[in-house]
Amino acid sequence: MKQLPHIGNWILSVTNRKRNRETVLGDFKEFYDEIYSEQGAAKAYLWFYGQALKSIPRFLLTSIYWGVVMFNNYMKIAFRNFQRQKLFTFINVFGLAAGIVACMLISLWVQRELSYDNFHEKADRIFRVEREITRDEIDGRWPICSAKYKQALIDDYPEIINAVRFWPRTFSIKDRNNELHRQRLFATDNSVFEIFDFNLIRGNEETALVNPNTIVVTETTAFSYFASTDIIGKTLEFEFDDEYINFEITGVLQDIPQNSHIKFDMLMSFSTYNEDDFTSWRSNYLYTYILTDKNVHRDELEPKLKGFIEQHLEPQYGDLMVQGLTIHQVLKLQLFPLTDIHLNPSENWELEPGGSVESVILFSSIAVILLLIAGINFINLSTARANRRAKEVCLRKTFGAYLQQLRYQFLQESLLLTIISAILAFVFLLFLIPMYNKIFTDNLSAFDLTQSSNFLIFVGIILSIGIIAGLYPAFYLSKFEPAIVIKGGSGKLSKKSFFRKGMVVFQFAISNSLLIGMLVIYLQLNFIQTKSIGFEKENVILLPARSSVVSQNFDLFRSRLLSNNSIVSVSGSGDLPGDPVYSNGNLYNFENTDEHFSSVFMFVDFDFIDTYKIPLMAGRNFSKEYGTDTSGVIILNETAAQKLGFIPNEAVGKVLSRGDNLNLARPIIGVVKDFNFQSLIYQIEPMAFMLAPDYITSISVRVAPGNIDESIAAIKDSWEKSFADEQFEYSFLDQRIESLYENQEKTQVITIIFTIMSVLVACLGLFGLAAFTADERTKEIGIRKTLGANVNNIFVTLTKDYVKWISLSTLISWPISYYLTNNWLDNFAYRIDISLLVFIVPAIVTICITMITISYQTIKSSLLNPVDTLKCE
Repeated sequence: MKQLPHIGNWILSVTNRKRNRETVLGDFKEFYDEIYSEQGAAKAYLWFYGQALKSIPRFLLTSIYWGVVMFNNYMKIAFRNFQRQKLFTFINVFGLAAGIVACMLISLWVQRELSYDNFHEKADRIFRVEREITRDEIDGRWPICSAKYKQALIDDYPEIINAVRFWPRTFSIKDRNNELHRQRLFATDNSVFEIFDFNLIRGNEETALVNPNTIVVTETTAFSYFASTDIIGKTLEFEFDDEYINFEITGVLQDIPQNSHIKFDMLMSFSTYNEDDFTSWRSNYLYTYILTDKNVHRDELEPKLKGFIEQHLEPQYGDLMVQGLTIHQVLKLQLFPLTDIHLNPSENWELEPGGSVESVILFSSIAVILLLIAGINFINLSTARANRRAKEVCLRKTFGAYLQQLRYQFLQESLLLTIISAILAFVFLLFLIPMYNKIFTDNLSAFDLTQSSNFLIFVGIILSIGIIAGLYPAFYLSKFEPAIVIKGGSGKLSKKSFFRKGMVVFQFAISNSLLIGMLVIYLQLNFIQTKSIGFEKENVILLPARSSVVSQNFDLFRSRLLSNNSIVSVSGSGDLPGDPVYSNGNLYNFENTDEHFSSVFMFVDFDFIDTYKIPLMAGRNFSKEYGTDTSGVIILNETAAQKLGFIPNEAVGKVLSRGDNLNLARPIIGVVKDFNFQSLIYQIEPMAFMLAPDYITSISVRVAPGNIDESIAAIKDSWEKSFADEQFEYSFLDQRIESLYENQEKTQVITIIFTIMSVLVACLGLFGLAAFTADERTKEIGIRKTLGANVNNIFVTLTKDYVKWISLSTLISWPISYYLTNNWLDNFAYRIDISLLVFIVPAIVTICITMITISYQTIKSSLLNPVDTLKCE
């Protein structure tokens, strides 16, 4: 027998339908054998391959035609099923869409957080030089260092090819209308353009910040001052060393991206300052970034910095050598990767409030959990309702449907539902993003999801859910025997589905955990907002002092204000509670210089303590009646007095020196009660009040309770009379203090939103399962009613399993919730204790929501007439 050509035989096998494949191939075999015998192998091969190739176009046309026909048919059947099962379709589509929306929204936020500083081409080679100090009460990262570090690092280490310094400065600047603005900027080196990718759209990067008295501004700042970006060569007047100096604009930058941890509106040339003024290794107030060579690894370079410490720093930091410790045990230099700074900000002197890895992990987990809950609901309900179509499947098989066609039909319906959910979710997202951005002053964009990588991940998730949900009915139902099912045999899924029960327990364990977390966050923030912080923050209005004109005429302004009965007191200061950074340094016991501690310094005028109503525990306040006060006295808080080993009364009269220079000795004239001048996340630190009545950057005005608008009007009137050319702006101290907890409040709001979504999606799934279960037990309900069961009995029978599942999920959630919330609360120096009510209240809420969710279906089923239920099948 002649062997048929393999490839041609395979083509004909594929292009002919299963039903007549054997007959057709047999005919081709006969013709092939006949040609082979009469005309030879070559003719037979050519003829056979000709027939195979001719069959391909016909096969493709037929496949496409019938594929379209069958697709349309499946779509009609799918939409008919969706219409027939409206509740099931709504729950599946809306529940999955809600989960997808939450996942997409959180994904956008997480992606933005992870993208910080990645836009710099050399980001992987840029590091910030930080000092890590471990000694006594000082423990942590300090991202600031001396101006001398930059050149010394470049000179000492060939691996470091460049470096740049950023020095935060604030100046009064006159605009084109001769109005004053308080402008924060960075003094920096011209190497900033060689290291970072801040896009200079006008000007020359090689020379923009080389010369003294030159500045570079962003586009927005250019429009703010000049209403144009064509401003190269123009000047702005800076109040510099008590006189106004023209600074030339040498460049215009594209606005700094939001995902940059270094944000500014203006850069000033560092060469404006004389390098000879930066001679101290201990004057740490600049941020230094280095650029390493391409082949240098951080782990190799960082240990070498010990030599830098020994050569340059050890001679300057002799006071750190206590208790027999070496310099390397108390002081380390580390190179902190640029892209890690935002999510791992320093607790001290950070450039701006950063994010946190914990928040990224938390919200990523919530996104995955919500999508998982929605996906479980979708799969649960899809499989639970699939057995309703057993007779349909068997009838289709009876009329000749193939297994592949049946499986394709179920997969197509499942995918169709997930695609509808995804489209609906994206539409919801378009409406939700602007609301989110407005509430959280953010700048997320839904269209970031259309980027290739994001889009592929998104499509992959959607297809995975659809395929998984469709696999069970596709492969299980398609195997039913038509004769058994059509006669009334079992084709149903097991009512005792441990998987389904387990998924319900899992869903509500997560939802209950989120409820507990939401309650703990609320109680902690309420505790923070209501806890006494040691001074009266209400009814204090803050006014920024932009220029020396304000400080020079402050006494006149204060006199005008105090003539108004609505003004209680007025104070000028260089620092305020809630400031992101404070001056700090060591305070030495004048009698024993071995006794010293690190302290925060707050520079104030005579009336500051009275204006803020900070209680005085011992000694006296600053007073103009004592001429010696202006020559240098000091007031400590309780914590600082304790560091000296004294109770408040004992501390008064002692003499402290700021630094190890005994010429800077200051007597302690008073001790105030501890107060929280920073967020309650941090413990109260030692603080020293220094009298500096001429150093005024802010004015604090305490007004009488009552008509705040009237008080503001009086303040504005006095301001305009005293400072005609100064803009009038104000803010409230209590709002400033509340802003310290902005991140925590954002966490609270997001947690509330997604907790509600989690519970809603879980309840939708539970409602669908309750409807399915009640429908499945229709005949059982009829029999029970016939045998005398009342509505209450049936209600209990139908709901007891759900209550059992939810109770189990509650118990599972308690230890998980306690662990997570306790860890979160550990971030606060002052925190609530987690009481039993925190767990009981969410449990009661969850059970109540569960009962409400399933009551409709169970009561509806309980009220059915037994005559109708017993003939339902």
